[in-house]
Amino acid sequence: MRKLIYMADIDLKQSPPVRAQLRADVVNEYAQYYKDKVTMPLQHLFIAKDDKWYLVADGLHRIHAQAQLGRKAVEAEIHDGTYEDALKFALLANALSR
Repeated sequence: MRKLIYMADIDLKQSPPVRAQLRADVVNEYAQYYKDKVTMPLQHLFIAKDDKWYLVADGLHRIHAQAQLGRKAVEAEIHDGTYEDALKFALLANALSR
């Protein structure tokens, strides 16, 4: 389900760490894409039934790019699931993007 999610409701620190580090050059490149109105893929966020925070499974660099531009919310594809579900999705997404 697509939904507009406030940045403050995304737990970046507890999201599955599938990349060695956040790359500033990629964040800056994506920020420029957003400024230029380039269509970017949606972020994929997971939330467990009783949680109030969303975990990033795919799109961490895109979220940081939008935050850099001062956006208070992002449109995302929302999935029901646990941390483990988000981790599996993240690993698969990164494997397919190579």
